[in-house]
Amino acid sequence: SDLLPTLGPDDIVVMDNMRSHHAKVVKNLLDEKHIQYLYLPPYSPDYNPIENMWSKIKANMRKQKVRTAALLSEAIRKAFSTIRTSDCMGWFRACGYVQ
Repeated sequence: SDLLPTLGPDDIVVMDNMRSHHAKVVKNLLDEKHIQYLYLPPYSPDYNPIENMWSKIKANMRKQKVRTAALLSEAIRKAFSTIRTSDCMGWFRACGYVQ
């Protein structure tokens, strides 16, 4: 419901195979708004840009070497703050979704 208002007629929603993505309610919402959707093949990280994001986040977390729960929240915030729009565009480009 948060994503729907941001989608236009030429947009395509690409989803992984998480069970909730296959729920009838999700399909019905997308169909009602005439939004196209595709499912990634199972076990296909090469087509899923978020896998690249998680890789960058995990590398940053390893670099920070956080060893206590008290420091974890700030380390996560710092790791996410390293993600740039240009990173996201590059990941979508690498997966073949944009040129």
